[in-house]
Formats: sequence, structure tokens, C-alpha cells
Amino acid sequence: MSQWARVFNAGGQILGRTFETYDQDLQRKGMEKAGFVDITVKEFYIPVGVWHQDKELAEKGLWWKVCLEADLEEYLNYIFNVVMGWTPEQTAVYAKHLRKEMNDPNIHAFFKACAVYGRKPHPGEVTA
Repeated sequence: MSQWARVFNAGGQILGRTFETYDQDLQRKGMEKAGFVDITVKEFYIPVGVWHQDKELAEKGLWWKVCLEADLEEYLNYIFNVVMGWTPEQTAVYAKHLRKEMNDPNIHAFFKACAVYGRKPHPGEVTA
């Protein structure tokens, strides 16, 4: 599963774009650049699958896994095939391996998600 991020990040570098939105704090920086104040960043870790002991997180993990599995090849095809030069057969083998890992209860994978919000300053409000 960890290969997914490495390949996507390498593909982003080739394209001159980043897929490291959270790690580079791009959402908060974009909000600041747009003039927002009182910016709040909330990070979430979403399990992949039902391995988490917390029932609510296990349910979220189930739905996240279902979404990933439903469109897995579509997520992979452009970056893996067109940008990184993998063959469709290589990508299909990787997708099969990834599905197997997503369904392995001994692998406790998760995705990081982030919500960022703020407010525009009031008219005449002085901001630093």
C-alpha cells in the first residue's frame, strides 16, 4: 500500500504538480493567501477497512475501502500508465495486490484527510 503514495508523488513531480497537499500545508497557505483569518486545520485519519476497534472508525473504514475498491483502476490508470510508464498489465497486477492488502485484517492502513476553514475579515478589521 505504501507504494501508492510514492508513485503518485513521483508522478506529481513529473507533472509539475503535487499530491502532497496535506504534508505541504497547501490548504492553509491557500486560505491565508486568499485573505482568510482565524484559520482552523483539522486532521483526520481514516482507516482502510474494518480493522479499527472503535466501531465508528471501523464503519468509516469500511465505506472508505468500498469507495477505493469501486474505482481503484480509475485512480491508478493515468498516473501509473500515462505518467509513470507502467503497462496496463503491471497496473492491473498492482491493483490486485492492493485489493488483497486492503482486505488483509493484519494490515492497519489509513489515509490522512484534512479540513481547513476560516473566515474573511470583517470590513475595516485590521489583520496582522
